[in-house]
Amino acid sequence: MKCVLAFSILILVIVASATDYEITLQPNPVWGEDATVDSRYPTANFGDDEELRLDNDGSDVSRFYVYFETDFIEDLELTDALFSLYATSISGGGTLDVEVYEVSENWHESTVTWNDQPAIGSLLGSAAFPTDTGWLDVSLPVPPYDEGLMVTASDESTTATAVFHSSDSSAEYERPKLTLTFEFSGIVPASLGHIKTMFR
Repeated sequence: MKCVLAFSILILVIVASATDYEITLQPNPVWGEDATVDSRYPTANFGDDEELRLDNDGSDVSRFYVYFETDFIEDLELTDALFSLYATSISGGGTLDVEVYEVSENWHESTVTWNDQPAIGSLLGSAAFPTDTGWLDVSLPVPPYDEGLMVTASDESTTATAVFHSSDSSAEYERPKLTLTFEFSGIVPASLGHIKTMFR
């Protein structure tokens, strides 16, 4: 009887215990939706560029938009979200931050321009302007971000430049990514246990 009881308690603990999992969304050129808009070229579309740019010279400005498809994970109990960009070139910045806003209107990578930018909503997160190349991480509230994200410098009148890989970049492991952490309580299906690698 004691053995059976001990076994039952052990099973209860395993089934009820919550485990953290991660999904990393890192779209390729086919599925990626991102584009820079530039006040110097107000009607130009840069959706096919391999770069995303924050480039301010005191009068002209560039910022960019990024979209991640998250509808398929809407039923998960998300706990954290980390938006990551890989910087390839940095100039200036000083005390600036990189700010990430929620977009509130529909837009398309192949058509968005400076003159045709979607409206933006609230500030979701920020991080210090990068001082070196490599990954820049910005903690965000968990999705949904139904219309995507807009990335800009905290003060667009200050001269600064940061160049990042886009989803069209040939550097496939350095494309923009969104890492989502979620909790799962219960008997974990085998497919869910491998979800970390499914989307890379």
